[in-house]
Amino acid sequence: MQRRWKILLAAGGLLVLIAAGFWLDGHVRPANELVAYKQFLRAKGEKLDLTELIPPPVPAESNSAAAVEEAFGMYGSSVDNLPYVMEMVAPGKALVGWAQPDARNSSFTDSWDEFAAGVAADRPAIELLHQVLERPKLDFHLDYKKGSSLRLPHLTPLLHSARKLQAATILDLHDGDTDAAATNILTLLALVHNNADEAPVMSHSVRIDMTSLAIPPTWELLQATNISDGQLAAVQNGWRQMDFLRDAENSFVTERAWSEAQFQELRGSLRFGSLAAGIPSRQARATPSAKRCGVTLGAIRKNWS
Repeated sequence: MQRRWKILLAAGGLLVLIAAGFWLDGHVRPANELVAYKQFLRAKGEKLDLTELIPPPVPAESNSAAAVEEAFGMYGSSVDNLPYVMEMVAPGKALVGWAQPDARNSSFTDSWDEFAAGVAADRPAIELLHQVLERPKLDFHLDYKKGSSLRLPHLTPLLHSARKLQAATILDLHDGDTDAAATNILTLLALVHNNADEAPVMSHSVRIDMTSLAIPPTWELLQATNISDGQLAAVQNGWRQMDFLRDAENSFVTERAWSEAQFQELRGSLRFGSLAAGIPSRQARATPSAKRCGVTLGAIRKNWS
């Protein structure tokens, strides 16, 4: 009988040792490796903490966000009917939109006077957008500590502004005003460049979309016969300021810091623990930490709407 108990105790002790080994292998060793890897990254100059990545505040005299946000609410026309711009008609050949007898694309045909009326309604807002040429930063005062629940309501109006500037540029070229056309292109590029420190990936994606809208009117400007060397140099300098690789790196490291903070919240929530164990917990669903976690995850799907 004593021998049987000794065998059982030995087997139990062995199981405890095996379980402890699995626990150490699954928790302690990965944690140590993560700490070591973070130290390696920091030694290479990487920034891992969100506090290191939040852009410094922009002085009011250097920030054009107030004027841009005011412009958002002043657009007079609600329809973005753009005529053909740099429309490809054959290999290596495109249609010069501003030189056509009327303003048209596949969905509409207007006289230039009708098109001008729509652009005229947006001129006051466009004049406000020009302030980005005088103030070097565009900072919408984002609260980066909100992570994936951060709202970005200004992105859609920014993209809308790019289309307004594109339309105004084509009309200015049709009227022979290359100076106004160049100013509108520079304003569009400045909306992108001055906002480059805004780190969310969606902000970076919208900046790329806005830049793509600047390409056709720039090509249309180059087809004008009365453009000056000064205007060409200014537009060229505007394009040279773009640095999407730096912007992408900034977005990546910020998203990485957000992800780590979110994973820490998940690990510490009862809801995450019950899901990992495969046991639905009514208590876990009712805890405040679990509710916060659920809101954060749900916000990912609708964050950019």
